[in-house]
Amino acid sequence: MSLVRNVFLTLLFVDLAYFAWSHWIDEPPPPPVNESIARLPRLKLASEDPPPPPRGHAAEKTALTVSPALSVSPPPGCLSVGPFGDVDNAARAAALLRGKGFDPRQRRQAGDGSPERRLPGTLYWLDLVPPSGMNTVPITDLF
Repeated sequence: MSLVRNVFLTLLFVDLAYFAWSHWIDEPPPPPVNESIARLPRLKLASEDPPPPPRGHAAEKTALTVSPALSVSPPPGCLSVGPFGDVDNAARAAALLRGKGFDPRQRRQAGDGSPERRLPGTLYWLDLVPPSGMNTVPITDLF
């Protein structure tokens, strides 16, 4: 029994001695410097940046550089969203779009009632007219 106790105490002493040496005597080497990171600019807080120029000055500057040929006009017509399988889903989508500022109008359409497509006999669509003042882009420019 004393042999096991002596081995345990010896290992405990060696462990404590190594712990003391590694924390108080041995200094870890400095981390290597990554040259690609060292060349990057230093991060700044938002409060360290200079204040932006007044808005009136910026508006005058952009007004001088924008030509009238580049003005964007809203596309004619409306956008359709759907199909929805039942009136409840179409009404929920219409309420969501109404909350976003659109003016949806619901319409019914006879659908393909085939079991392969899993669509009911009647489909419900929502037609959207963009709100006035909204910057819109023709649908062909989105893809």
